[in-house]
Amino acid sequence: MLQVVHPTPPILRGLKATVDALTLAGHFVAPFPLPADHARGPEILNDFFLADGGENIKAFIADGAEPWPAGMRQYAEREAPFGATRMWELQAERNAFNKRVSPPRHRPTRSTKSADHSSRPPAPQLSDHWNATASLTPDGRPFDVILSPATAYGASLAQGAA
Repeated sequence: MLQVVHPTPPILRGLKATVDALTLAGHFVAPFPLPADHARGPEILNDFFLADGGENIKAFIADGAEPWPAGMRQYAEREAPFGATRMWELQAERNAFNKRVSPPRHRPTRSTKSADHSSRPPAPQLSDHWNATASLTPDGRPFDVILSPATAYGASLAQGAA
């Protein structure tokens, strides 16, 4: 199973407790099979964050005389900044990726009374993928919901805090 986000142990415990309660109540619970290209999204984002070779964050870490946070080791390891050509290629790849996996943007007008996005059509690739989950369920219907944390971690602690 593809894992794009790796939650911390407290978040994983909360998800497990939810899955256990739903299963105990008789609900069918199964992992949602993400499309294979979904993992490329965070890679594209990281490439943008590290486009300068990690120089910006390296300077902040050096100024603060703090050790590198464990989850930011990739910034320390980036060797060289991207050139303009690579940045244009990365932007084109990001735009193509977004068109495949994101619903069209809702553009509110003055006649729109709310920012209700429930009528937005789903992205065709994800809609087809979602509907294909019907083959995984006992009743032949697509999944009803995805259980997912809002973030991969809880509150941040200061370095060295217990």
